[in-house]
Amino acid sequence: MQIEERNSYERGVFDRFISLYPFFPKGKIEKSESPDFLLKISRKKTIGIELTSLQEPFVMNNFLNLLAKKEEKITLYRKKKLFQIWLLVSCTDISASEKKHCQNTNLQSGFDKIFVLTEYRNILIEVK
Repeated sequence: MQIEERNSYERGVFDRFISLYPFFPKGKIEKSESPDFLLKISRKKTIGIELTSLQEPFVMNNFLNLLAKKEEKITLYRKKKLFQIWLLVSCTDISASEKKHCQNTNLQSGFDKIFVLTEYRNILIEVK
C-alpha cells in the first residue's frame, strides 16, 4: 500500500472510530507518525492514538501477539510526554465468542485505552 493510500485508509478507520466512540474527547486532530494521530484536547494535554490492523483472523492469541509488538513502542510514545496513549486495532470481523472474550479480558498494558474496530460490521469494542 502506498503512503497516500495508507493515510487515506487510516483516516477512514479513524473517522469510523470517532463516530462509534461516544466518549471521544473534543480537540484538534493531527496526523502524525508513532503514534498515528495526536488529539490535542488542551495546551498541555495531548492523546496519542496508534492505529494498527490485525491482518489474520481475530482470535485472542493473534490479538495478544500484536499487542506485545505494540507494547515495545510504549517507551518511544512516553518520550513525547503524551497525556494518554490509546491503541486502535482494526480487523475485518470478530466472532461473538471472541467479542465476549475481549470484553471480559483484564489486560495489563502500557496503553491507557485499547479498542478493537471491526471493518465489516462497524463494531467498536473497548478492551481496556
